[in-house]
Amino acid sequence: MKKILSVMLAVLMCFSMIPSYVPAAETIGDSTGTVDIVMNQEAKDIPSMCDPLFGGNGDVTVEGDTATIKLYVVNPVPAFADQGADGTVKNFRVTYGGKEYVAESDITAKPNMTVKASNPLFGLNKGDQVPAQVLTLTLPKDALKEASLPVTAFVNVVMMTDVSFSMVLSNLQLTPTVKPADKANLQAALEQADKLLKEQDIYTEASLAALADAVKAAQAVMDQTDSTQEDVDAQTAAVEAAVKALEKKPEPTPEVTPEVTPETTPAPEVIEGNGTVDTVMNQESKDVPSMCDPLFGGNGDVTVE
Repeated sequence: MKKILSVMLAVLMCFSMIPSYVPAAETIGDSTGTVDIVMNQEAKDIPSMCDPLFGGNGDVTVEGDTATIKLYVVNPVPAFADQGADGTVKNFRVTYGGKEYVAESDITAKPNMTVKASNPLFGLNKGDQVPAQVLTLTLPKDALKEASLPVTAFVNVVMMTDVSFSMVLSNLQLTPTVKPADKANLQAALEQADKLLKEQDIYTEASLAALADAVKAAQAVMDQTDSTQEDVDAQTAAVEAAVKALEKKPEPTPEVTPEVTPETTPAPEVIEGNGTVDTVMNQESKDVPSMCDPLFGGNGDVTVE
């Protein structure tokens, strides 16, 4: 059996097609996309016998100075379903810039992948949809510029040993990603403005109207799903400026009640001369004639000098 397998492997290696590859293009900031992947024999431009186990392309995410590549590997391998239960390949690692980067393996998600080439040894037919092991490789984004990267992995099917490859990257297709704008400050400004717009007894009608206009424009940006950070920041500043520009109504002038001076009867003018005056003897501090009043005459003689 071992001899038969060896012969088949040799035949596969000899008759593999030699494709032409274009190095991956320079990345352009934060982006997502795909890259075509071929696992060549180490330091050669010939696909490895293990290449059919890998998907023809990987998913790429670039963020900052880091690139993440998701590779897909047939798992389980149809012709060896009893092998590779814990991964078709293990300890997949790439060397770049003198440093080794190890991929994380996921054998639970099992997304479908398309078989890129028929391979009788592994029981693969081109175009078949098969479950896959996911390898997530994180490394510097400049590695995407390389025509090929040295790879070592433990092949957990048939070979059961470490194998070295040259991972060829080509046809890198990236779409710039736009991060959603941070609207936290705008939200806070709108909430403050909504409260102030209710203070109609405190602020002038004109300044409240200006704030209402600023809120209306800012709310439109707040509701947009594709607002840029520049637009959000501008509307935040506009609302905050309108809040600062609010004018308070002048304090009402208190009503002054005029002081009323009670009317008094002027004392009769005194002139020199002789005359008479009526007299009544009242009780002390009362407007009631005293019991002695009858003893007194009803008038008296008056002389003024």
